[in-house]
This record gives sequence, structure tokens and C-alpha cells, in this order.
Amino acid sequence: MRRVSVNLAVVGVAFSAVGTVALLETYRRFIGGDRVDVPLLALAIFLSLISSVILFVVYRQWIACLNESARRTLELMKRLNFSVPDEKIALVPSWSYTLFVIFWALSLLFPQLGIFALLQLVFFVIFLHHLFTAQHKLQEMKNKLLFELTGHDYKIEVFRTRNVLTAFLLALLTLGVYWLYLTVRISKEINDFMEKDEITSGNLEVRR
Repeated sequence: MRRVSVNLAVVGVAFSAVGTVALLETYRRFIGGDRVDVPLLALAIFLSLISSVILFVVYRQWIACLNESARRTLELMKRLNFSVPDEKIALVPSWSYTLFVIFWALSLLFPQLGIFALLQLVFFVIFLHHLFTAQHKLQEMKNKLLFELTGHDYKIEVFRTRNVLTAFLLALLTLGVYWLYLTVRISKEINDFMEKDEITSGNLEVRR
């Protein structure tokens, strides 16, 4: 099965943190009456761009891993003649992610048009909502399948129940620090789930 690159997530988070600090330091010096430190500003912009691209790759890995696990679970349910739910309920749609990236790019090309930055934020929140919902539904579907086949109340409990608005507010209140933490946390959770899913799916195939 696929895995999320946690190391890549950590690098993206680190670059984002350093870039933000450099940008804030540039702003502090400017407010204090000093000249704009061009090299420091260039470093901040460069790190911010690189971190964004890296994190886009990580977010895409989230989608790929969860959707692969959902499809494998649904296929297993079909082979075992279980009632199969609508496959869309456990899948992360890619359209919100795609629009988020598009409006991010447009906000860079046309910074004077604030609507693009706003739309970028809107579709990112929608993407997170889809992600959190799919995590919950997939884990619930897998646990139901395990119980029906084994009769034991063994559960895969990896994903925490998260509310997108709560996560968004915490990210705002902590100036993005909470989101940087959550990025690494979600990456680890998905890998943990994928590992447990691979083991349990293999065991269910053997039982069949």
C-alpha cells in the first residue's frame, strides 16, 4: 500500500516555519524604520514557496492513501458478498484540493485581487472537511467489516474525530503553528492506519 512521506511533511513544515519567521523579522525591521532587508525577504519568499509546493505533495499523498484504502475495503466487501455502501462516502474528492491549489497560484500571480486568496482559503477548508469526513467513514466501515467477519469487537482506532472549524480556528489563534503540527500528525495517522489496514485485510483474506 501507499504511504505518506512523513519526512517530506516535516521538511515542508520546517521550511514554512523558518520562512514565516524570516518574513515577520523583515516586517519588524520595516516597521522599526529600517530599510527592507532584501536578502532576508527573498529567503522568506523562497522558503514559503518551497514549503507550499512540498505540502501540496503531502496533501495529495493523503488523498491517494485514503482513497486506495477505501477502494480496497470496498472491493473486499464485494468479494465477501457484504452489503456495499456508496463508495463516495469513504473517498476524498480531489476537486476541492485542485481548486485550492489553483487559487493559491492565482493569488500569487494577482496579489492585488484579494478574492483569489479568499477562495484559496475557502477551498482549503472544504478540502479539510472532505478529508476528516472520509477518515471517519473509512475507519467506521473497516471496523464494521471486521466485526461482521470475526464477531470480535476489535477496532482500528487511529483517526481522531476532528472538526474542520475547530481546526481552522486553532490554526488562526496559534498563527499557523497548530496546522503545522496537525500536518505531521495527520501524516503519521494515515500511515498507521494504512499499516493496520494492510495487516487486517490480509488476515481477512486468509479467513475467507
